[in-house]
Amino acid sequence: KAAGTGANSPKETFKFVQVGDGIAEDGTTAPKLLDTGSGSFAEVAFAEGAATAQGYESSGYFMLPKYDKEGVYTYTVGMAEGDTAGVAYDKNNVVLKITVGKNNDGSFSYAGSMEGKPESTYSAGTLAVKTSVAGSTGAEEFEYEIKLSAPKGKKIKGAVAVNSSLGGAGTSVTPKNGGEAELVISVRIKNGETVTLSNIPYGAIYSVTQKAAAGYKPISSGASGTVNKDTPAPVASFMNTAMPTVTIKANDVTADYDGKPHGASGYSFNTEALASG
Repeated sequence: KAAGTGANSPKETFKFVQVGDGIAEDGTTAPKLLDTGSGSFAEVAFAEGAATAQGYESSGYFMLPKYDKEGVYTYTVGMAEGDTAGVAYDKNNVVLKITVGKNNDGSFSYAGSMEGKPESTYSAGTLAVKTSVAGSTGAEEFEYEIKLSAPKGKKIKGAVAVNSSLGGAGTSVTPKNGGEAELVISVRIKNGETVTLSNIPYGAIYSVTQKAAAGYKPISSGASGTVNKDTPAPVASFMNTAMPTVTIKANDVTADYDGKPHGASGYSFNTEALASG
Protein backbone atom coordinates (compact mmCIF):
# COMPACT_ATOMS: atom_id res chain seq x y z
CA LYS A 1 0.00 0.00 0.00
CA ALA A 2 0.88 3.68 -0.23
CA ALA A 3 0.00 6.26 2.42
CA GLY A 4 0.55 9.98 2.89
CA THR A 5 0.29 13.10 0.76
CA GLY A 6 2.16 12.78 -2.51
CA ALA A 7 3.44 9.28 -1.78
CA ASN A 8 4.90 7.61 -4.87
CA SER A 9 6.41 4.25 -4.00
CA PRO A 10 9.88 3.48 -5.40
CA LYS A 11 10.51 0.19 -7.14
CA GLU A 12 11.08 -2.52 -4.58
CA THR A 13 11.92 -6.21 -4.46
CA PHE A 14 10.54 -7.87 -1.36
CA LYS A 15 12.38 -10.94 -0.13
CA PHE A 16 10.91 -13.86 1.76
CA VAL A 17 12.80 -16.16 4.10
CA GLN A 18 12.12 -19.43 5.84
CA VAL A 19 11.72 -19.13 9.61
CA GLY A 20 12.84 -22.23 11.48
CA ASP A 21 12.49 -25.76 10.16
CA GLY A 22 9.67 -26.96 7.98
CA ILE A 23 7.60 -29.94 9.11
CA ALA A 24 6.58 -32.89 6.97
CA GLU A 25 3.21 -34.55 7.36
CA ASP A 26 4.78 -37.45 9.27
CA GLY A 27 6.44 -35.06 11.74
CA THR A 28 9.92 -35.24 10.29
CA THR A 29 11.89 -32.20 9.19
CA ALA A 30 10.92 -30.97 5.72
CA PRO A 31 13.55 -30.20 3.07
CA LYS A 32 14.76 -26.62 3.42
CA LEU A 33 13.42 -24.10 0.92
CA LEU A 34 16.08 -23.21 -1.63
CA ASP A 35 18.14 -20.04 -1.19
CA THR A 36 18.10 -17.80 -4.30
CA GLY A 37 21.59 -16.59 -3.43
CA SER A 38 20.41 -13.46 -1.65
CA GLY A 39 19.44 -15.13 1.62
CA SER A 40 15.82 -15.59 0.56
CA PHE A 41 13.87 -18.39 -1.11
CA ALA A 42 11.52 -16.07 -3.04
CA GLU A 43 11.42 -12.49 -4.28
CA VAL A 44 8.46 -10.36 -5.36
CA ALA A 45 9.12 -7.20 -7.39
CA PHE A 46 7.01 -4.04 -7.56
CA ALA A 47 7.47 -1.28 -10.15
CA GLU A 48 7.80 2.39 -9.18
CA GLY A 49 4.43 3.87 -8.30
CA ALA A 50 2.74 0.47 -8.12
CA ALA A 51 1.52 0.83 -4.54
CA THR A 52 -1.86 2.51 -4.08
CA ALA A 53 -3.98 3.53 -1.10
CA GLN A 54 -6.23 0.54 -1.79
CA GLY A 55 -3.30 -1.82 -2.07
CA TYR A 56 -1.70 -3.62 -4.99
CA GLU A 57 -0.87 -7.30 -5.22
CA SER A 58 1.99 -8.98 -7.00
CA SER A 59 3.28 -12.52 -7.02
CA GLY A 60 6.58 -14.30 -7.35
CA TYR A 61 7.82 -17.79 -8.02
CA PHE A 62 10.40 -19.98 -6.35
CA MET A 63 12.15 -23.26 -6.96
CA LEU A 64 11.04 -26.17 -4.82
CA PRO A 65 13.52 -28.38 -3.00
CA LYS A 66 13.65 -32.09 -3.78
CA TYR A 67 10.89 -34.11 -2.11
CA ASP A 68 11.27 -37.87 -1.85
CA LYS A 69 7.71 -38.74 -0.96
CA GLU A 70 4.13 -37.57 -1.05
CA GLY A 71 2.63 -35.51 1.72
CA VAL A 72 1.99 -31.99 2.99
CA TYR A 73 5.01 -29.95 3.97
CA THR A 74 4.43 -26.94 6.20
CA TYR A 75 6.74 -23.96 6.51
CA THR A 76 6.72 -20.71 8.42
CA VAL A 77 7.91 -17.87 6.21
CA GLY A 78 8.35 -14.13 6.68
CA MET A 79 9.26 -10.98 4.85
CA ALA A 80 12.87 -9.89 5.24
CA GLU A 81 13.54 -6.35 6.49
CA GLY A 82 14.63 -4.15 3.59
CA ASP A 83 16.46 -0.83 3.48
CA THR A 84 13.94 1.43 1.75
CA ALA A 85 13.12 4.49 3.84
CA GLY A 86 9.39 4.92 4.37
CA VAL A 87 8.52 1.24 3.98
CA ALA A 88 6.99 -0.57 6.93
CA TYR A 89 7.88 -4.19 6.19
CA ASP A 90 5.33 -6.73 7.38
CA LYS A 91 6.71 -8.45 10.47
CA ASN A 92 3.97 -11.08 10.69
CA ASN A 93 4.95 -14.56 9.61
CA VAL A 94 2.63 -16.68 7.49
CA VAL A 95 2.23 -20.41 6.86
CA LEU A 96 3.23 -21.87 3.50
CA LYS A 97 2.06 -25.39 2.62
CA ILE A 98 3.45 -27.49 -0.21
CA THR A 99 1.36 -30.52 -1.15
CA VAL A 100 3.25 -33.22 -2.99
CA GLY A 101 1.15 -35.77 -4.89
CA LYS A 102 2.02 -38.72 -7.07
CA ASN A 103 0.96 -39.10 -10.69
CA ASN A 104 0.06 -42.38 -12.41
CA ASP A 105 3.45 -42.45 -14.10
CA GLY A 106 5.21 -42.24 -10.76
CA SER A 107 6.23 -38.58 -11.08
CA PHE A 108 5.38 -36.00 -8.41
CA SER A 109 2.88 -33.14 -8.67
CA TYR A 110 3.06 -30.03 -6.55
CA ALA A 111 0.59 -27.49 -5.23
CA GLY A 112 1.16 -24.61 -2.87
CA SER A 113 -1.00 -22.46 -0.62
CA MET A 114 -0.31 -19.62 1.78
CA GLU A 115 -2.35 -18.79 4.85
CA GLY A 116 -2.43 -14.99 4.91
CA LYS A 117 -0.85 -12.36 2.68
CA PRO A 118 2.15 -10.31 3.78
CA GLU A 119 1.46 -6.60 3.39
CA SER A 120 3.84 -3.67 3.51
CA THR A 121 3.14 0.05 3.33
CA TYR A 122 5.17 2.87 1.81
CA SER A 123 4.46 6.18 3.56
CA ALA A 124 5.69 9.63 2.57
CA GLY A 125 4.86 13.27 3.18
CA THR A 126 5.73 16.82 2.20
CA LEU A 127 7.98 19.69 3.26
CA ALA A 128 7.20 23.30 2.37
CA VAL A 129 9.90 26.01 2.25
CA LYS A 130 8.81 29.65 1.98
CA THR A 131 10.54 32.98 2.05
CA SER A 132 9.55 36.61 2.50
CA VAL A 133 11.34 39.95 2.86
CA ALA A 134 10.52 42.78 5.24
CA GLY A 135 10.10 45.99 3.24
CA SER A 136 10.42 44.01 0.04
CA THR A 137 11.01 45.44 -3.40
CA GLY A 138 9.44 42.25 -4.73
CA ALA A 139 12.45 41.14 -6.79
CA GLU A 140 14.49 39.26 -4.18
CA GLU A 141 15.45 35.62 -4.71
CA PHE A 142 17.39 33.36 -2.35
CA GLU A 143 19.12 30.01 -2.64
CA TYR A 144 18.42 27.18 -0.21
CA GLU A 145 20.06 23.84 0.52
CA ILE A 146 17.72 21.13 1.73
CA LYS A 147 19.18 17.97 3.28
CA LEU A 148 17.04 14.88 3.68
CA SER A 149 18.52 12.12 5.86
CA ALA A 150 17.05 8.64 5.95
CA PRO A 151 16.68 6.76 9.26
CA LYS A 152 19.71 4.70 10.26
CA GLY A 153 20.24 1.72 7.98
CA LYS A 154 17.76 3.00 5.39
CA LYS A 155 18.03 4.77 2.04
CA ILE A 156 15.87 7.31 0.24
CA LYS A 157 15.02 5.59 -3.04
CA GLY A 158 12.02 7.40 -4.50
CA ALA A 159 12.22 10.58 -6.60
CA VAL A 160 11.36 13.72 -4.62
CA ALA A 161 9.04 16.10 -6.49
CA VAL A 162 9.66 19.87 -6.28
CA ASN A 163 6.81 22.28 -7.08
CA SER A 164 6.34 26.04 -6.72
CA SER A 165 3.33 28.01 -5.51
CA LEU A 166 3.91 30.30 -8.49
CA GLY A 167 3.02 27.50 -10.87
CA GLY A 168 5.01 26.31 -13.84
CA ALA A 169 6.48 22.90 -14.50
CA GLY A 170 7.73 21.10 -11.43
CA THR A 171 10.94 19.13 -11.22
CA SER A 172 12.08 16.01 -9.41
CA VAL A 173 15.31 14.82 -7.84
CA THR A 174 16.12 11.12 -8.10
CA PRO A 175 18.58 9.54 -5.62
CA LYS A 176 21.74 8.14 -7.19
CA ASN A 177 22.88 4.53 -7.18
CA GLY A 178 19.42 3.23 -6.42
CA GLY A 179 19.19 5.07 -3.11
CA GLU A 180 21.03 7.49 -0.83
CA ALA A 181 21.25 7.78 2.95
CA GLU A 182 21.35 11.57 2.51
CA LEU A 183 19.79 13.47 -0.37
CA VAL A 184 20.74 17.13 -0.94
CA ILE A 185 18.46 19.38 -2.99
CA SER A 186 19.20 22.99 -3.98
CA VAL A 187 16.37 25.37 -4.86
CA ARG A 188 15.98 29.09 -5.53
CA ILE A 189 12.93 30.72 -3.96
CA LYS A 190 11.55 34.17 -4.70
CA ASN A 191 10.08 36.57 -2.20
CA GLY A 192 6.54 35.43 -1.40
CA GLU A 193 7.04 32.03 -3.02
CA THR A 194 6.56 28.62 -1.39
CA VAL A 195 8.31 25.54 -2.75
CA THR A 196 6.88 22.17 -1.73
CA LEU A 197 8.84 18.92 -1.76
CA SER A 198 6.72 15.77 -2.01
CA ASN A 199 7.39 12.05 -1.59
CA ILE A 200 9.72 12.48 1.36
CA PRO A 201 9.64 9.13 3.18
CA TYR A 202 8.26 9.17 6.70
CA GLY A 203 11.03 9.12 9.28
CA ALA A 204 13.36 11.26 7.17
CA ILE A 205 15.11 14.10 9.00
CA TYR A 206 15.31 17.39 7.14
CA SER A 207 17.33 20.59 7.49
CA VAL A 208 16.98 23.74 5.38
CA THR A 209 19.74 26.35 5.13
CA GLN A 210 19.58 29.68 3.33
CA LYS A 211 22.84 30.51 1.60
CA ALA A 212 24.35 33.88 2.50
CA ALA A 213 22.88 36.80 0.56
CA ALA A 214 24.64 40.16 0.77
CA GLY A 215 22.53 42.81 2.46
CA TYR A 216 19.98 40.44 4.01
CA LYS A 217 19.66 38.81 7.39
CA PRO A 218 17.34 35.78 7.60
CA ILE A 219 15.35 34.61 10.59
CA SER A 220 13.98 31.08 10.27
CA SER A 221 11.43 28.85 11.91
CA GLY A 222 10.85 25.15 11.33
CA ALA A 223 14.15 24.86 9.46
CA SER A 224 14.83 21.36 10.79
CA GLY A 225 12.75 18.44 11.94
CA THR A 226 11.28 15.11 10.90
CA VAL A 227 8.68 14.25 8.30
CA ASN A 228 6.24 11.78 9.83
CA LYS A 229 2.58 10.87 10.08
CA ASP A 230 2.14 11.98 13.68
CA THR A 231 2.65 15.71 13.10
CA PRO A 232 1.35 18.24 10.56
CA ALA A 233 3.32 18.59 7.34
CA PRO A 234 6.39 20.69 8.25
CA VAL A 235 6.93 24.21 6.93
CA ALA A 236 10.35 25.90 6.95
CA SER A 237 9.84 29.68 6.91
CA PHE A 238 12.48 32.32 6.28
CA MET A 239 11.95 36.05 6.92
CA ASN A 240 14.70 38.20 5.45
CA THR A 241 15.38 41.70 6.70
CA ALA A 242 17.26 44.15 4.51
CA MET A 243 20.34 45.40 6.33
CA PRO A 244 21.42 49.08 6.09
CA THR A 245 24.51 49.96 4.11
CA VAL A 246 27.18 52.32 5.43
CA THR A 247 29.12 54.58 3.06
CA ILE A 248 32.43 55.92 4.33
CA LYS A 249 33.94 58.96 2.58
CA ALA A 250 37.48 60.19 3.19
CA ASN A 251 37.91 63.96 3.54
CA ASP A 252 40.99 66.19 3.75
CA VAL A 253 40.89 68.25 6.90
CA THR A 254 43.25 70.69 8.59
CA ALA A 255 43.90 70.35 12.29
CA ASP A 256 44.92 73.35 14.41
CA TYR A 257 45.60 72.22 17.93
CA ASP A 258 48.86 73.97 18.68
CA GLY A 259 48.55 77.17 16.70
CA LYS A 260 49.94 75.50 13.55
CA PRO A 261 48.02 73.84 10.69
CA HIS A 262 48.49 70.10 10.29
CA GLY A 263 47.33 67.98 7.37
CA ALA A 264 45.10 65.06 8.28
CA SER A 265 42.27 62.99 6.98
CA GLY A 266 38.83 62.50 8.40
CA TYR A 267 35.78 60.43 7.62
CA SER A 268 32.09 61.12 7.23
CA PHE A 269 29.45 58.39 7.49
CA ASN A 270 26.26 58.05 5.50
CA THR A 271 23.84 55.30 6.43
CA GLU A 272 21.37 54.18 3.79
CA ALA A 273 18.82 51.45 4.30
CA LEU A 274 18.26 49.08 1.42
CA ALA A 275 14.62 48.74 2.30
CA SER A 276 12.24 50.11 4.84
CA GLY A 277 9.79 48.04 6.76
